[in-house]
Amino acid sequence: MINKIENCETSDLSRKCSCTGLDENINSYQIVELHRELDYLKGQLALVPEPVQWCCKHLRQFWWTLSSLVGLGWLHNGARPVMQMTASNPTVRLPTASLDDMPPPRLFLDVTITYKSKLNTGVQRVIRELCRHGEIGGELAPVIIEKGRFVSVPEMTAINYREGDKILLLDSGWTHTNTYIPALKHAKSCGVDIILGIYDLIPIQHPGFVHPYFTHLFDQWLKSITPFCSSVLAISRYSAESYHLWAEKNGLLVNIEEIGWFHLGADFPEPDAQSQSGTNNGEDIPSNYLLSVGTLEPRKGYSCALDAFDLLWKDGSNLSYVIVGRRGDLARHIVDRIINHPLFGKKLFWPQNVDDHLLALFYNRSQGVLIPALAEGFGLPLIEACKHGKPVIASDLQVFREIAPPGVIFFEAAKGVELAQAIKDMCDKSIGTPSLVASDLDWNTATKKMLRIIKSNEYQMKL
Repeated sequence: MINKIENCETSDLSRKCSCTGLDENINSYQIVELHRELDYLKGQLALVPEPVQWCCKHLRQFWWTLSSLVGLGWLHNGARPVMQMTASNPTVRLPTASLDDMPPPRLFLDVTITYKSKLNTGVQRVIRELCRHGEIGGELAPVIIEKGRFVSVPEMTAINYREGDKILLLDSGWTHTNTYIPALKHAKSCGVDIILGIYDLIPIQHPGFVHPYFTHLFDQWLKSITPFCSSVLAISRYSAESYHLWAEKNGLLVNIEEIGWFHLGADFPEPDAQSQSGTNNGEDIPSNYLLSVGTLEPRKGYSCALDAFDLLWKDGSNLSYVIVGRRGDLARHIVDRIINHPLFGKKLFWPQNVDDHLLALFYNRSQGVLIPALAEGFGLPLIEACKHGKPVIASDLQVFREIAPPGVIFFEAAKGVELAQAIKDMCDKSIGTPSLVASDLDWNTATKKMLRIIKSNEYQMKL
């Protein structure tokens, strides 16, 4: 299907990872994590008296019946309606360029979900950084969906499309597919090129790491939106090739002309112990620690990391472990294991309300950074660690190999014993820090790369 791959070596993606076959270690890990979550929930349910359980069951059935009668059945039956995004009282104002002054081809970045979100992690952070750096020179303008049309923000004015206009769908719209379809139909009828943004295919590749309904939503998003798109832009070569394999299998490459990728950036404010996190400045945490950054969820591999540290602590290690990240889905058992660990607050720490300043402080104070993830589309903590000049131990994932500079230590994913040995070797042998090649990956560089691919048609894969 690929006639030409520009500036790329032949990929061995089909050998290392495919959308149809899961690695045996990761597959086993998913099953164990799901059983742990179920065991935790069963244990919690056993603490609830049977009369209370009976009442909750019948109240839930009453709620389902009542909500269906009044037209709110979508709250529990999966038939989510079209989301009406209103422009009033936005939670964040994103920078915008003058649409009339933008040089052709004009690029509009969809920020529909981020514009209404209070979050500043993951996708939302990427969107805000691209907007912030892309507005320099009027290179791109953020847009949102309002009443079935894309409109500029914050003016909320309708867009008069011109020849060559492009819209990049890089926001987290996969939970609101029905909202996007009318706006995409209108834009497409006006001759606009639609570019599909891809972070990863984790809900499809590794469904055991997410809620089943989210896998359904994500699959529906890709299959519904891809036909509107002529190009695809991913945040890594791994994600780009994963999408290509999946789309080819599902017969969705009919309209796709090219696929490309760029790498995300990492910028940090100066470390500040007196950050907005209040009194939690990390001073109660011993300086001899490894740091992990990322949402608490099964695919991040925290159970594997805790297994490794339990082995180290059993052998008398004085090394501490600090985890920075909010609780995610299917992670009750992970949280329970952390907060009820006998060394919680002594050698195991999970600080709350960590802002960017404090996170930079945690990076700077750490002895190294541990990234035990089992599935990623990029791996921003790896780049952040390298920018701080810290040693890195990471799961041996293809995407980490893609973005890692020389010196990163890899271990077999989901293997706690091997991870414990890697940590011990790093501490005993004082392995040096990785080279700072990755420090070039800042948001300004990332944004320029993204713009060059789209505006100069430098997509790496021509179909």
